Amino acid sequence: MAHGPFESESSYTMSQHLPVESICAVLTCTSAEFLSKYDDNNFSTHVLCEDAHNIVERNRERLRAAHHRYRLDDLLSAMLKHAPQECGKRYVAVALHIARDKGGTTVVNVARSWMEHLFLPVSTLAVTGTRWDEDWTPTPLDPGSLREKVAIREQYKCAITGMVDRIYAEKLRGQGLRAPAGFRRSMSVAHIIPPSLSELIENSAETHVTHMSNMLFCWTGLDMKLLGSHVNAPENAVLMTLDEQLSFERLHIYFDKAAYPTAPNKYTVQMATNLVELSNERTSAEVEFHARDGIQPPNPEYLAVHAAFAKVVNICGAAAYVEDIEDLRNAELDGENLCQDKPTDFISGVSMSRLS
Repeated sequence: MAHGPFESESSYTMSQHLPVESICAVLTCTSAEFLSKYDDNNFSTHVLCEDAHNIVERNRERLRAAHHRYRLDDLLSAMLKHAPQECGKRYVAVALHIARDKGGTTVVNVARSWMEHLFLPVSTLAVTGTRWDEDWTPTPLDPGSLREKVAIREQYKCAITGMVDRIYAEKLRGQGLRAPAGFRRSMSVAHIIPPSLSELIENSAETHVTHMSNMLFCWTGLDMKLLGSHVNAPENAVLMTLDEQLSFERLHIYFDKAAYPTAPNKYTVQMATNLVELSNERTSAEVEFHARDGIQPPNPEYLAVHAAFAKVVNICGAAAYVEDIEDLRNAELDGENLCQDKPTDFISGVSMSRLS
């Protein structure tokens, strides 16, 4: 039925596990009505998605007019194209088919709900959970720590740039041993699925967080409540330089599987926005992970979820919207009254709780 915190790839035939109540409230339909269309095997997911793209195209002008800072039409198209599992594509396509039958306003409302309850909150957690700290000190290589485990797996090098862990090099030098050749940088552990997202969903019973959890599961197959201790396991972590960690956790870069579909743990690191580059001044990198000393490679499904969010939030403008608002809010905290465009209450609540 399921493996780990994920629903299986064929899960669209087992719709009784899908928490569709949140999107059904927007569609003004019952869960039974939604699931009857979802389970209709007369229409393949491919056919449903092709027709859903046409629905987006026919409502493009209405969707574009709904908000001037992000693009709901691009959101829907990207959700259909980049869902990490087929069940997510089918979920979006079925919702759009029902929305079409309800009228153009419902198509806009569905897109706005996904934006406000899922993609803006995830973008906010990515931005407010990752920031430069002038008092930052390198995490020591304590035996058995997550930092030490991923460093062993990555052979004490940044998984993306190949730069050498400075703490490890200094440790070897202190022992009179020769350090690996290469540029040395401070390293940190980058989480694939952010702990802040896990904490929010596990510890809050508020309605908007329930909507977020439901939509996250339906689109990605990821059940955050089953993720549990995995969030701080090597399968959910990668050793990176501080620059790469910031870019990765802010959804600016991601591990792409397209070039190596048959190589289990080989990826191309891609830029989700043209505003960043790697710290070695490159715009892509090939990465292959290996299990070492019993430490497993990063979970491919976690990386697929991260990549899906990185693509969607940058394509539709959600990432830029949140970063702009965060910059303006930080200016206000410094005494400047600049922020005229206000985010949703949920975005403001998440952001300010992370700032405090």
